[in-house]
Amino acid sequence: MSATTYANKNATCVSMTSTSGDYKTGNGPTGTYLNRTDTTFTPNDWHNSNSIMSTTAVRQQGGSLEIRQSARKLRNDTHSLTNWGQHDNTTRLSDRMRDLIAWKDKLEQTIADTDVEIALLTNHKERCETALTNMTTPFEVAHDNLATRTIRVAIDLVEDEVQQELNKEVEVIDGIKEKLKQKVNEAFQQLCALQDAYNAMCDDLADKMHCLDIDQQCHGLTNQSANIGFHKNASKIAKGIVLPDAWDCHSNYNTQRALSEIKSSTALREAINNSIEQTANDLEAQRLRTEYAFRKRIHEVQMAKDELEWQQRNTKREINVLQDDIRGLK
Repeated sequence: MSATTYANKNATCVSMTSTSGDYKTGNGPTGTYLNRTDTTFTPNDWHNSNSIMSTTAVRQQGGSLEIRQSARKLRNDTHSLTNWGQHDNTTRLSDRMRDLIAWKDKLEQTIADTDVEIALLTNHKERCETALTNMTTPFEVAHDNLATRTIRVAIDLVEDEVQQELNKEVEVIDGIKEKLKQKVNEAFQQLCALQDAYNAMCDDLADKMHCLDIDQQCHGLTNQSANIGFHKNASKIAKGIVLPDAWDCHSNYNTQRALSEIKSSTALREAINNSIEQTANDLEAQRLRTEYAFRKRIHEVQMAKDELEWQQRNTKREINVLQDDIRGLK
């Protein structure tokens, strides 16, 4: 575009040059005008400039649309992944709580069974101790009988069948006492084993209850829960953590150990019952043999006494007759 000069009767000409860029002022009918010099362009330049700006705007808009779509896709993918992760973890927590509840129930039942078995075995141990205490009297009686029979004199101090049976009775009572003492010791050791298993299960149950309480709290958390926030290194595996298989094995070991001890305790209770009954029968049998020997010996001594007394009377009578004959001879 070339410079044009407009002439007016009362106006000052405004001239524009292509190089200076200076501003000049002049007076006109409406006031003072700014006379500026600047670069001039062709219409093609103007159209090209608008086209470039429009193209650039369209390109930028396309890039922005692509970024928005990518951002929306990332947001949707992240939202879906987060929701799925929350659902998956909630399901895992539910499964975990079911496992905890199952182990809790099993531990509680086994603890109750162990507690009952401890009470039963304690009762049998006390019965065995009572039976052991009851051996004191028969043992003292047998020893008193042996001591008393030592005061027999002369030919009557004989080691007869009564003496033999009394010695056997002492031996039987000694054997019974040793057997009952052994059962009492076995019952004590078994009670200690049962108590250890009981304590281990109680500790395991307390841990399960604590873990179940934590998992229930976690299971109840939602995105709208209060006092939730980001915890650094929350997903880091803590030192000393165990795997689920090891966790199962620990509780299974505790319950199986308790069941094994219960089984051993049941067998020991039966053995204690058998021992008490057997020892009572052995002692009664030996008592009957000793009493029979006593009755037999008393009968023998009574017969001997009667015979001696009869012979004594006959002898006295014979002496009297003989004395009469002697007096007759005199």
